[in-house]
Amino acid sequence: MKTFFILSAASVLLFISCGTESNNEITEQTEKQQPPVCTYSYLHDSTHVNWTAYKFTEKKGVKGTFDSVVVEGVANGAISPFDVFANVSFRILSSSVNTNDAARDQKILNYFFGKMIATSEISGKIVSVNEKGEAEVLIKMNNVEHNVLGVFTIQENKVSLQVEINMDHWNGQSAIASLNKECYELHKGEDGKSVLWPDVSVQIETTLQKICE
Repeated sequence: MKTFFILSAASVLLFISCGTESNNEITEQTEKQQPPVCTYSYLHDSTHVNWTAYKFTEKKGVKGTFDSVVVEGVANGAISPFDVFANVSFRILSSSVNTNDAARDQKILNYFFGKMIATSEISGKIVSVNEKGEAEVLIKMNNVEHNVLGVFTIQENKVSLQVEINMDHWNGQSAIASLNKECYELHKGEDGKSVLWPDVSVQIETTLQKICE
């Protein structure tokens, strides 16, 4: 009988001992399986502002860029890529317009931006952005402020903001007419009509620094 009790006690102790080691192992495994925490920060030199204007009745795209943009108010070290841009403001220099055609660039400066008020800079800010990538963007141009909707898309640490604007919302009709008059023959499509649309697609692209710990 004494032998039975000794064996039973030993079994209990062995069970408790093994149970304690198992719990420790589970805790260690759980800690090892925790995903790293990643933060995102803005890299200004990676930012590009691309735009597409449209000519001809059939809306043929004319692409260009702005080579000088100032971005302020970024939240570096943010947990979400969207949070990096939650309170961002920006200034785009009109004089930095670039279509890879110097003569066309000068016409845009003189007959488009030159016909607007206080538009040496196009400025604005991100009013709001959510985790779905839906954004509201305020743009100031021709002394007019107007909010438009935009969409953020993210692929790993690459971010793109797409915004569609209509120059009518910034009283840009006379500037559109002025540029179209200057480029009248160049804006003639297959139907013989000279058309410059008020619609402009704008895409801002940048790369974030991603650090995971």
